[in-house]
Amino acid sequence: MKNDGFDNLRSIAAGQHDGNDNKIFWKFDEMGDLIGTIVGFNQFDNPKYGTQHTIEIRLADTGEIASIFMNGYIRESMQRNSAKIGDKVLIKFLGLDPIGRFNKYFIRFDKSLAEAAPFYENSPY
Repeated sequence: MKNDGFDNLRSIAAGQHDGNDNKIFWKFDEMGDLIGTIVGFNQFDNPKYGTQHTIEIRLADTGEIASIFMNGYIRESMQRNSAKIGDKVLIKFLGLDPIGRFNKYFIRFDKSLAEAAPFYENSPY
């Protein structure tokens, strides 16, 4: 079936779940690559690490919403590419760097023509 963005509503209509988005907390080292559409940007305060930034992506294959922690590289890539709600994105997990101190990623955007506020607007970047 073609993923036209109505999968979630169709599943609610069919009685398959209660309408909650049931976000998946994406872990690249366990779940691998991610392809989908940006649906939101969030932040929360962590008592140990301070303000943490996340991005929410509707997965292309399932329609589920995945919440992704934005490490420095992902966050910088979002800023550099003026990421907006509605943009399609691929985040490819390349594994741990040879030194073993951080994960490496390949990020590619398919930009939306719709006007939307960039994720860093109204945030403390």
